[in-house]
Amino acid sequence: MGAGRQMRRYRKRPGGKAKLYAYHKAWVARPGRREKHEHSPAERAARRHQAQRAADPLGFLLRNAKGLALKKGIVFAVTAADFPDGIPATCPTLGVKMDMSRSGSPNAPSLGRVDPSKGFVRGNVEIICKRANWANMVKADCWEPAELRAIAAYIEGRRI
Repeated sequence: MGAGRQMRRYRKRPGGKAKLYAYHKAWVARPGRREKHEHSPAERAARRHQAQRAADPLGFLLRNAKGLALKKGIVFAVTAADFPDGIPATCPTLGVKMDMSRSGSPNAPSLGRVDPSKGFVRGNVEIICKRANWANMVKADCWEPAELRAIAAYIEGRRI
C-alpha cells in the first residue's frame, strides 16, 4: 500500500487528522529545522557565499578571481600575502567607502587588473570598487583616452 493511501486511511480515524497535524507541527518546530522555503539550491548558495564573504572578504575575492582566471585561461599568481593591508576602507580610484555587505553593490570591493593582458600577477592587481572596475573594463575595450574624455564631457554637459 502506498504512503499516500496509508495517510488517507490514518486521517479518517477518529482524532487521526489532529494527531497528524500535531506530529507535523512538532516536526517542523524541532531545533535546527530550517524554514519551509529555504531549501532551494540558489538560496543555499547565496547564504553560503554571504557567510564566506563575511568570514574572509579577501579570500572570497581571491577565490572568485581564481575561478575567473581558470575560466578565461589567464595567469593567476596572487595570494593574500600580496595584500598586507587587506581590503582598503575606501576605493583608491573613486574615494567612495567600500560596501562589504553585498557583493552586488557597485561599491563592493573587486580585484582589478592594471594591464588585462598580464593576468592576475603580483603588481598588476589592485583592490578597487566594482564601479571603478567596470570603468576599467570599458577603458580596456580599445577606447582611446581622447574618446573617454569626449564621453565624459558629453555626460557632464547633459547633467542639469
